[in-house]
Order: sequence, then structure tokens, then C-alpha cells
Amino acid sequence: MKRAILLLLCGAVLHCATQRRVAAEDLIVINALSVPIEENFDSIGSAADAVLPFGWSLGSTSSFGGTFHTTRSAGTSGDGALTGNSQGGYYNFSSGVNAISTDRSIGFLADSFFTPNKSLFLQQHRNDHQPTKPFVRHRKISLRYIRL
Repeated sequence: MKRAILLLLCGAVLHCATQRRVAAEDLIVINALSVPIEENFDSIGSAADAVLPFGWSLGSTSSFGGTFHTTRSAGTSGDGALTGNSQGGYYNFSSGVNAISTDRSIGFLADSFFTPNKSLFLQQHRNDHQPTKPFVRHRKISLRYIRL
């Protein structure tokens, strides 16, 4: 069975939503439209159950929500590296040895129990509440991803 590993350096399947969430900590608040918001996931550490930064979630539906943490962790070399026998799940990937690498990314690994077609979501909320200003109609989202 062919395995697909999707390493996300900034996002792969990205869904942007602007509706208000019940919990403010679940989303990224945009206070100034001229200030870039960047995320490289390096701050999540090496744990298998790493909590995702605010505004990000992983899921198998087409809606923001799902899970706000990873379920597995693996590196590209050394102890804890991905192999042909690695189990599927929402991954906290590292470039190098998992336990010590600070270069992190999130993604998924499919297997017979963890089916493909997963998504990475980003939810944003504009916080200026100025009715005289037009709503944001355009966003520039840049991402880098690696599929192995």
C-alpha cells in the first residue's frame, strides 16, 4: 500500500474562515491589516500531542474545528524517525532527530486505520469593527509544503 506523507511547513490544505468563534483563543485575531501574520510551527516542541498555535486545527471534515493538537511525533533521522512501519496520524514532524530538532512542521500520515483526505485549517477574525471600512476581500497566503 502506497503511503503518503505530507509535511507542512506552513500549511497544505488551507481553509480560511472569518466567522466569529465562541472561544477567542481558537482563532487568529487580525488587529492591523498591514502587519503580516507568520507561523512556522517551531514553537510546538517535540511532543506527540503538541498543541497547535492559536487559529490552527487539523481535521477530516471541511470545517474548522477537529483537533487542536497532533497525535504523533517523528523526525527525518535518528531515534524516532519515520519508517515504512510508522503509524498514521496527525503528526508533529521535525527536520532531523525528533527529540532535539527545533525545525518543526505539522501534517498527516495515512495508513489503513488513519485514512487520507485530512485538512489543515487556519481561522482568522478581523478585529477592527469599523463599519465604514470595507470588509477584507483579499488575502495573500503563502505556504510551503513537502510531500514525500
